[in-house]
Amino acid sequence: MTTPTTTRGLVVVTGGSGYIAGYCIAQLLSDGWRVRMTVRNIARAEDARATIGKIAANAATIEFMAADLNSVAMSPL
Repeated sequence: MTTPTTTRGLVVVTGGSGYIAGYCIAQLLSDGWRVRMTVRNIARAEDARATIGKIAANAATIEFMAADLNSVAMSPL
C-alpha cells in the first residue's frame, strides 16, 4: 500500500470499529482521505487503531471521537 502525500479531505466513519468499516477505512486512507471515526468508548480507540493497522499502513493518522449514543453531541479526542 502506498501513502498519498496530500489529503483529499476529511471523512467521518461511524461504527469504525466494525469488521466492514475497518476495510472501508483502510481504503479511504489508501486513497488519501483523512479519517475520523467514532467509538462508543474512547478507551478502545487504540485497540481499533491497532486492528485497522493490520490492513492499513497509515492507521496512525486516524482521528477519534467519542460517540455517546444517548446524546446528540460528540466530543473530539
